[in-house]
Amino acid sequence: AGTAVWKENEDVLTVFGEEVFTVMLVTASSSIDSGIRMDSLQALTRLCYYMEREPLERVLDLDSVTEVISSLLSSEGASARHIALTLVHVLMVKLDGSILQLLTREGIVCTIQNMSKSSSPPAKASSSSSRHSTSSSEVSERHVESMVKYVVQTHLGAAGAGGKGGVTEVVRKLKAHGETLSQTDSSDEDWATAIREVMSMFAAKDTVSTFEMRTSNICHYLSAALLNATPARWCGFLEAASKVTDDSEGLLPAHVLLAKLVAALNSASGFETGKEDE
Repeated sequence: AGTAVWKENEDVLTVFGEEVFTVMLVTASSSIDSGIRMDSLQALTRLCYYMEREPLERVLDLDSVTEVISSLLSSEGASARHIALTLVHVLMVKLDGSILQLLTREGIVCTIQNMSKSSSPPAKASSSSSRHSTSSSEVSERHVESMVKYVVQTHLGAAGAGGKGGVTEVVRKLKAHGETLSQTDSSDEDWATAIREVMSMFAAKDTVSTFEMRTSNICHYLSAALLNATPARWCGFLEAASKVTDDSEGLLPAHVLLAKLVAALNSASGFETGKEDE
């Protein structure tokens, strides 16, 4: 019925959807009233489901949406986790899987895979789960387990979809450079190269995600390296941290690094540090 109504009034509802989408996203992200927040999340999910791809892409703030999903997945409430999984499914279908890389880099894929491993074998996904109509009062842990299995089988079944333990190529690079910085026998040349490579990855705000920053432990590597750095190495760090590039949008790597650190600290409860499989 909802699809039929949308088709009959597509132009009007598309404009309305675009106008209300941002409001619903902000409310879902920041409302302190749990009832209003859940209603906003339900509305947000339905908007994503019914809107055509083009208008959806115009209003979809992927960074904000992934923050909401990450927060919901770390919630103790079954309703919140079920909505997060439903939203992942809807976005994967609507965007033809193009969002998978972002979900991986933000740790959402890793979190869902961990949920799948830790849960008991669920029943087959119900029609209410796949059609996004389960109300918050009806959601139980069994609904969540069923939806986890459904999302994993439908969208995350490809080998390596989430990397090993959530380890992406960015994480591997940061870890490799971090290990060079932490080695006491690293030459000044190797140390300088590593610090330049690390800071260059923070030259643009979208190169390293919050999850990748936390998973790589790069802040630990940097703090340990700088505590023992010689004056010459400190100068090399400051030069790399203050280098402006064409992609930096006027931001210094140091600015981006600090902003990512704050975001990582604020979202720490929502993530588990991934470890690469042996």
